[in-house]
Amino acid sequence: MVIAAPFWDMSYPAALKNFLELCSIFNATFKSDDKTCYGNCKVEKLLYITTRGMDISTGDPLEQATPYLKALSWLWGIGPMDVIATQNMDYVSEDEIKKKVQQAIETGLHLVENW
Repeated sequence: MVIAAPFWDMSYPAALKNFLELCSIFNATFKSDDKTCYGNCKVEKLLYITTRGMDISTGDPLEQATPYLKALSWLWGIGPMDVIATQNMDYVSEDEIKKKVQQAIETGLHLVENW
């Protein structure tokens, strides 16, 4: 599964949150027994691609998209999650933006070779 969305309000756009909520369906994406929920998806991995205007890294307490997507990945039974993030995009030159985007593309291409 690939999710690509910009950093928005410390997470990602509300439309994506709404979409994910609509996809989180009991007996479709997850099930439960008498003790806990467990995933029902056939997806093996999750790739989250994002851009961030500010200089906020993945794992920073101000960045809340990754923790939510990891939790959702657990609930749905999706395997490991990888993140490709370009950051500080609002405060650099156009040339630097191009370099950051190219680096993200190269990172993604290298990553999928091993998927």
